[in-house]
Amino acid sequence: MMEWMKAKVVTLFLAALALWVLANRLGWLNPPIKDDPTSPMRHFTAARWEQEVLASTKPVLVDFWAAWCPPCRSQGPIVSELAKQVSATALVGKVDVGKEGALAARYGISGIPALLVFKRGKVVKQFTGLTAASDLKRALDDAEL
Repeated sequence: MMEWMKAKVVTLFLAALALWVLANRLGWLNPPIKDDPTSPMRHFTAARWEQEVLASTKPVLVDFWAAWCPPCRSQGPIVSELAKQVSATALVGKVDVGKEGALAARYGISGIPALLVFKRGKVVKQFTGLTAASDLKRALDDAEL
C-alpha cells in the first residue's frame, strides 16, 4: 500500500513540474509587460548606448530590469509615469538585462531593478530595488544642476 502511494506522489510531482516548465516556456506565468504607446519611455540597447545615454546633454535615468522580476514589474509603471513628467528635461529608459547582459555587466548590476542616473555620460546616482518616484525625480533634478 505504501509503495503505491509513493508512486502516486512521485507521478503527481513530475506532472506538476512538467506543467510548470511548459507554462514558463509559453509565457503563461510571466506575461509580457505591454508598453504604453503614449509614454516617452525609451528602450536602450548596446547598439545605441553611446548616442542615447553617454552623449546625452540631458540627465538620463536607466532602469535595468527583467520581465520575470516581480519588483521590476512594480517599478515599471513608476518609471513610465516619471518619463512623462520629466520628458522636457531628462531622458528615461529601460534596459532588459536578459537581452542586454553586457550592459548590465558593464555597470556592475547584480540586483534588479537597478536604476542609474547619468550626467554627461557618468553615473551620478544609483538605486537598487523598488524605488519611489520622488527619489528618482530628486536624483534627476540634482543631475540637472
